[in-house]
Amino acid sequence: MTARRSMLVAGIGCVASLLGSIMLIEVSRTWPRPTPIAGDPTLYGEIADAILGGAVPYIDVTVEHLPVLLVPIVAVGAAAGLAGLAYAALWPLVTIAAVIGSVVLAGRVPYRDYQWNYTLAILPMLPLAIYRLEIFVVLLALAAVAAFAAERATAGTVWTVLGGLAKGWPLVLLVIPLRRGRARLALGGLAFAVAILATIAVLPGFREGRAFSGIHTETIVGNLLLVVRHAMSDDLGLIGAAGATYVAAPGIAVITNAAVGVLIGVVALRHAFATTDTRRLVAIAGLATIAVILLSPLFSAQFVFWLAPFVPLMSLRTRVSYGIAAAMSMLVAALWDPFAAWWALEVALRNVALVVTTVLWIADIIRPVTTDATDGLAVEHVA
Repeated sequence: MTARRSMLVAGIGCVASLLGSIMLIEVSRTWPRPTPIAGDPTLYGEIADAILGGAVPYIDVTVEHLPVLLVPIVAVGAAAGLAGLAYAALWPLVTIAAVIGSVVLAGRVPYRDYQWNYTLAILPMLPLAIYRLEIFVVLLALAAVAAFAAERATAGTVWTVLGGLAKGWPLVLLVIPLRRGRARLALGGLAFAVAILATIAVLPGFREGRAFSGIHTETIVGNLLLVVRHAMSDDLGLIGAAGATYVAAPGIAVITNAAVGVLIGVVALRHAFATTDTRRLVAIAGLATIAVILLSPLFSAQFVFWLAPFVPLMSLRTRVSYGIAAAMSMLVAALWDPFAAWWALEVALRNVALVVTTVLWIADIIRPVTTDATDGLAVEHVA
């Protein structure tokens, strides 16, 4: 019954998100800055066309995405060509299928109410997620979590490495085999992934796609700078780079922003070495993912969706706080206008919601609980 309910709710959410986004696109055509919510599939289509035409990714064509994500990008391009459909029209249909698939996969994670809580967690961001790549990364992370929960360390590590070669952040899940007595497996997987990522990082087509200056307008420090400049009626110092918008800032701003993420990462690492329980380690990996999001000088709205595989394990208050942050992040992307003061305030509220979620997440992890508890981690007593 729970599985059917989850799939039904996810299906309704996807259809409503698609129709709602189409309506928003039509309504916003007369706005000074129409919504860019559905803009990325066009860029994916251009990459697919180039690769299918014989171009070598990262060499002949600029690609900012990691190699595993080229699989859905190119596959949709090939399917669109065979079916005679526009790439941008086919993309959300494929991602909707991936969303439903992720709900099915969530049902294989053997934790109480995980599938239902996962379904609720993804709902706020579906209007954005169906036009982005994140659902494919989340699928790989879910596969890893399901494997680790079933004590299949090798399979979990393989899925984790594939996730790392798709977006990087799923590598935090390697803390599970590391702490569950499979250190050689974890470190081997990490070394393999890092070697490939390091090779790609030096290729000209990847470096060009990732080049930027300043700090992203949606980061904590970048947004604070933007809010202050709006309030002072100063030059906003906005810079368009790498398909995103940055705000001019000194190097100390990037360092300060990163320090917040590093601090959270230290907290996650400390608690990871205080437990060997798989469920708790998954939650700690979620906190490490927050650290990755916050320490980066780039914070696109869809990054909040990365937390979806971890949110189901947290307490109700943390899940609600995440839902607010996710809904705000979706609005940040849907109603995008960094030149407007209201948008800067919107981002600030999203960042506050994410910080609150982070604090609650840490509280969930450090709170002593027992195995008969019914909410949150509820897995073991940790002194």
